[in-house]
Amino acid sequence: MISEHEGPGTLVILANFVSPLAVDLSEAAVLRQWAEQAPRKLWLARPGDVLITPVPLSEPFRRYVFHRLGVPERSVTVITVPDTPHLPTAQVLAQHHLQEPLRALVAERPTARLLPTALDEASAALAADLRSPVVPRPAGPFRRPAPPGGSSGRRTGPGRRR
Repeated sequence: MISEHEGPGTLVILANFVSPLAVDLSEAAVLRQWAEQAPRKLWLARPGDVLITPVPLSEPFRRYVFHRLGVPERSVTVITVPDTPHLPTAQVLAQHHLQEPLRALVAERPTARLLPTALDEASAALAADLRSPVVPRPAGPFRRPAPPGGSSGRRTGPGRRR
């Protein structure tokens, strides 16, 4: 697993669960359910980062995550975009006049990089608009985590591993 914070700068974490890469944008109910995972992206945040989420973060969850990470709560900017399931999250920023404030935040962070959940057309356009590179993903196949109890999880007999 790579650490998204390898390399210089801060991250603009785009929890763009509403993306045409996920499911057809007309499937609002499905997209809303999937977007409920967006607050989890807070676990990636470090001081100076920006989190863009389609779901508000509850105060108890925010406090818990920041406490566990040892990150000052006010050191991460959280932008909650309005619920607009028929548009990719990156486009919602422009439609609701949130792109200009985001540009200002990125201007204060000249080494900021965009980390989208889904690298769709809208998030690529947002990165270009912000003049911010996209966090690269590792080349090659992703490694799967080992199953619990060992590297292969296979047994050749009672209690034995191959």
